[in-house]
Amino acid sequence: MQPLQLMEQPAAPAAAKEASKAAKLPLLSLLTFSPMGNPLTELAPGQCALFFDYLARSLHDQKKEHADRVAALTKKVALPAPMAAAAMGTRALSGKGKAAAAAQNGEEAKKGMSHAIALEKVKWESASKGEGATGAAGAAGISFTAIISKKGEASKPGGEGAAGWHLPPSFGQKAGEVSAAIGRLSGVVDDYARGDWEKERQVVGEFHGRMRSANYKTDDLMASLLLVIEDNVWGGGGEGGLGTTHPHGGATRLAALVPQKLRSSAQESAEVRLASVREMLRYYFLRHPNDYYSVLAAALGMAADEEEDITFLQERLAYDLARIGSFALAQKLLAELKKKKAMDTKNCLLRLGYMYDKGNRRLIIGKRTCGKPREAKGIVGLLLASARKGPD
Repeated sequence: MQPLQLMEQPAAPAAAKEASKAAKLPLLSLLTFSPMGNPLTELAPGQCALFFDYLARSLHDQKKEHADRVAALTKKVALPAPMAAAAMGTRALSGKGKAAAAAQNGEEAKKGMSHAIALEKVKWESASKGEGATGAAGAAGISFTAIISKKGEASKPGGEGAAGWHLPPSFGQKAGEVSAAIGRLSGVVDDYARGDWEKERQVVGEFHGRMRSANYKTDDLMASLLLVIEDNVWGGGGEGGLGTTHPHGGATRLAALVPQKLRSSAQESAEVRLASVREMLRYYFLRHPNDYYSVLAAALGMAADEEEDITFLQERLAYDLARIGSFALAQKLLAELKKKKAMDTKNCLLRLGYMYDKGNRRLIIGKRTCGKPREAKGIVGLLLASARKGPD
């Protein structure tokens, strides 16, 4: 079993190559993590605050705009609004369009779901061949941007966003980038919350609070959001507190679990960032694409001889995305991966638990990827302490 390789910070061609790899794995970015950088760079603090206000508003407006349509089209299995619209390649409907959708009967609803799955297959196959894929979102076959911005309008200052509201002119030439970012982030929040407005409110509020405390500085806004969602589920709190806790489960035993390679990387690092399970899964499957299908099939409850049936796999995937969402599916992927590869804590830390960006001396550690909850917390605390101590 080979340890995780040290990686340089991807340049533009490398990022394109990574997107191409992701395109060959159906819905990897939707199930795990789709990098988006930090669109808040160069925005003033007031504009950054406004960004989060509009993120919350977009979730509220999407709920009102799509509720009748999603219920009519999906009946028993209701996709979150952004995911349903993205999968069907549609944008926000007008009032007339909503009325027509609400009037559709049950047979049309079934056809709508079949169409969504068929269209997703076409998008994935096109992306795999490099046809029509633009950036990480295009490569994944899903564009949350389509939910929040009308083509050609969001790129203009004051462009129109989700449900007909307008981005203020103060965003200037970044209005298009801001609109696209809100669309992608709101899709992930909505998928997690499953229609629960209180969950959406908590996540967006905590997300904004952490970004404000960090002066809106982060290498990737989506990565930060996924960790907030994970903390919201497991009650882990922010990143800062972990480094001050004493390792649980016995310091000597935990120290024996942490590979020296990982400890050395922590000591060499100028920066340490914690990451969600979903982010770490993406890094793993991009390095080991042949594991993706068998692990995904197991997580979906498919038999071993069914994992090569891509059409059936996609149908099951679309169904489970609608039924339980990306967050829960990622947890199942993690469990099946550990089981199939017989990963104990130490082996998990080497193969799945961290990513080292050698060029920028940045260590990314999976906050809950390896070990039992208390054990994982102690390991992270130990590594953060090593990072602060630096090389001997």
